[in-house]
Amino acid sequence: MTRFSKFLGAGLPLVVTLGAFLAFAAAGDKAAKDKAARPAKWAQSDDAKAPQPQRRDRRAKPAEPSAAVALARTARQSEAAIRKSLQKTVTQKFEGKPLNEVLAELSKSAGSTFWIDRTALLDEEIEPDEPVTIDLREATIQSALERLLDPMGMAWVIDHEVLVVTTKIAADEMLITCIYNVAELLPPEDEAFDVGALPTVRRTRLSYVQFNLGGQMGGSAGQGGFGGPWVEEPTSERQRAINRLIDVIEDATSGPWEDIDGTGGTIDFTEPGLLIVRQTAAVQDEVELLIDALKDLHKRQSTTTQRFVFPPGHPTEADRQVLRALKRTASIEADAKPLAQVLDDLAKKTGIQIVVDERALSDEGIETSEPITEKLSGISLHALLELILDPLGLTHYVEHGVLNVTTKIEADERFVIALYDVRPLLSQGVPLTNLIEVSLNETRGPWEEIDGTGGTIDEALTGVLVVRQTYEVHDELAVVLDDLRRRAAEIGKTAKDDPDPEQIVTRFYTQASAKRAKALQEALKELIAPETWESAGGEGVIRVVENTLVVRQSHEVQKQVQRFLDELRAAERHEQGVPLDGFGGGGGGGGGALGSGGGFF
Repeated sequence: MTRFSKFLGAGLPLVVTLGAFLAFAAAGDKAAKDKAARPAKWAQSDDAKAPQPQRRDRRAKPAEPSAAVALARTARQSEAAIRKSLQKTVTQKFEGKPLNEVLAELSKSAGSTFWIDRTALLDEEIEPDEPVTIDLREATIQSALERLLDPMGMAWVIDHEVLVVTTKIAADEMLITCIYNVAELLPPEDEAFDVGALPTVRRTRLSYVQFNLGGQMGGSAGQGGFGGPWVEEPTSERQRAINRLIDVIEDATSGPWEDIDGTGGTIDFTEPGLLIVRQTAAVQDEVELLIDALKDLHKRQSTTTQRFVFPPGHPTEADRQVLRALKRTASIEADAKPLAQVLDDLAKKTGIQIVVDERALSDEGIETSEPITEKLSGISLHALLELILDPLGLTHYVEHGVLNVTTKIEADERFVIALYDVRPLLSQGVPLTNLIEVSLNETRGPWEEIDGTGGTIDEALTGVLVVRQTYEVHDELAVVLDDLRRRAAEIGKTAKDDPDPEQIVTRFYTQASAKRAKALQEALKELIAPETWESAGGEGVIRVVENTLVVRQSHEVQKQVQRFLDELRAAERHEQGVPLDGFGGGGGGGGGALGSGGGFF
């Protein structure tokens, strides 16, 4: 049977198939000739009797995604499924088992595919079957992977719908693009800001970048024969907020960033409030968690001053068990006992897992056989560990349900992000600039602003500080800010007992923006005790420092100022038509003429 007869006849002989085909064609041809020969009325009659074609649905149908978009959506769904599987817990102990077999066990527990990038591992002289020892106790598979891979200079990423185990160097070269909605973290658009003229913003570390397309600059650039971009300070509160948010993200996350380090990820902004971030998957996780935490604080005030930016579900129950154990009393009696044995004894007594970072100790020439001679009791485990470890240049921290012992040098490179809600302090009259100075000067640091290296501190939202530092410095900072809040509250309470209504005092009122503060400056002088201000010959003084109102007035007038501001905020919350920035004044606008000079940039 030929291919042709098989196709047409589905197994019938070629003659039968061709005969049927020719008969069908002849019948169709005859019908066509008969219809053409009929009178027009017959044609019309036949058309009337014939079934009418269905009317087409003119509504626009959703466009089918391109192949690339469809594949990207599938990849995102796979990534979400893998991330969910990593939150499963596992309890298992591996002693000297090959790395690839341990990963196979974890892959089976997760129900997801793990793939080892053997080429990348061998490039860094890491053997896939290198023996590893790890004790997992109700640990999430994600934390197990991090505990397993990090000491070996390895990492994991999700790529091509599988979890890829590779080296940190290779992972740092895999950049992905994510888009984040940050509109609610920004003030409303300024009418003077022409969004259409500059739809996408790439800003520098110091200021906002604009192209010389308007006003005298454009003309002079053309006349001089050069041109291109120039840098100037942001002209609207929204632009400043965008810059501030981008700076916070770049300072608080691990990076590297092109703006800071000359290489690495980038951040762009486009209206109507979107950040376009290109970074590694690990840094994207940091960015997402930070933005989510800022949004949460933006909606409601925190019940605590300090809030670490950790993934959902952190701290885990295993972490909480370790933290509770650190608060309980402990004892030790050792006479030249090896450090490793002392820590092992403490682990057995307290029921927690203590892991020594032997690689970090070895790098600093510290042996786990270092003899310990101590007799301590009646103090917390935290204090006991400090007394034992500090003389050796060691410290401890809690992570992944484990109490980790490492060198201070190593710990100083392990930064974590925490948000500090200092709005209560601002309402008690403590200026924001003072809070930042105290934070920098009254903790051990190091701080990048003072020492050129170390942690960073930025104001992301009004009254919300974003701090990237070590656990130890975060502990110090939390205590300092808590003491400040308590002492400021005591002063406020004393002042309220029996204040002299005529006594002149200075108070600080932080606002959402400098523009709002300036508008309030004029409104307060007109609406609150007008005769008491210096402009009317009184003693009252009101100044604007950045976005803070500095008011020097009597206790009585300060009460009226505070009441006015409270009522204004209440009115805004209930959307009673009170503008956020200003009090009915006309909005200036206008742009420079387009320069005709031809510069290149």
